[in-house]
Order: sequence, then C-alpha cells, then structure tokens
Amino acid sequence: MTYFLWLVCLLLLVAVMLLLFKPVSAPGRQPSMRNAPSDGGMTGRDLRPRKPLSPREQAMYFRLVEAVAPYECVVLSQVSFSALIDTDDPGTRNVFCRKYTDFVVCSTEFDVLVVVELDDASHRGREAQDAARESLLTDAGHRVIRFDDVPSVEELRQHLLAGQGGQR
Repeated sequence: MTYFLWLVCLLLLVAVMLLLFKPVSAPGRQPSMRNAPSDGGMTGRDLRPRKPLSPREQAMYFRLVEAVAPYECVVLSQVSFSALIDTDDPGTRNVFCRKYTDFVVCSTEFDVLVVVELDDASHRGREAQDAARESLLTDAGHRVIRFDDVPSVEELRQHLLAGQGGQR
C-alpha cells in the first residue's frame, strides 16, 4: 500500500510540474509552428481578412474594365512581376521576385498590352524606386503608364490606345 501511495504522489508531482513549467511564448511573439495543429490551422496568430484592392484601386479597376470593354481585353490586378518577366539569372530574379504591379491589361490571349500603375501619396519621394521598377518592366518589353489619380474612361482610352505615357 505504501508503494502505491508513493507512486500516486510521484505521478501527481510530475503532473503539477508539467503544468507549472509549461513553455509560454513571450508577449507579442508568434507561437511556434511546431505546435500548430496538423490540419494546417494557424491558431494564435493575429490574422484577419482584407480586400485585395483599396477603394481607390477598386475605382481604377472598374474604370479600366469599362475603358477596355469594347476591345475585348482582360484587366488583371495585383500581378506579380514574376508573372510578367523571366530570367535565367538568380540575382536578377531576386530583384523582382517580390514586386507586384497594380494592373495589367491583356488581350484575350493574355498577351500583355500595357501595365498600369496608380500612384498615391506613398509614392512621393520614391520616384527613383518607381523608375527602377518601371525599368524592369520596360527592359522586358512591356509598356508602362502611370496615373496619379483615377482618370476618366475617355482619358484611359486615349492613353491605352494611343500608346502615350500616363500623367504625372
């Protein structure tokens, strides 16, 4: 009986120690994926949904769709540079692999007709970075037009069809 009592006490002691010395994440630190559920869930992370386009980008998207509708074009948004340009050089690929363009207007065969960038206040003071990004696309043979504001349908058609640059 004494042996059994010692065994129960030992088990209780181990259980209490496991509860007291359970590893705890530091405040503000993401929990380790090692303990994540096997179903791929991400419990404990601060994740929330968001819309893929801002209200301003949504307005531009619908204007582009309206502008190209008579010409049976396809408008894509948030297109990765990797979907638009390619290289065999890993160093060059690293320069563009995480960049995205605002909009791409394609033919129904998905040939790129023009890349459209919608600049906002966050682009002020970033002209050199914008030029470098644009250079990657133009060096690969794409035409890029930029707009500071959402243009009218008529203005869009003029710029898209005439091959002119965007307004700055």
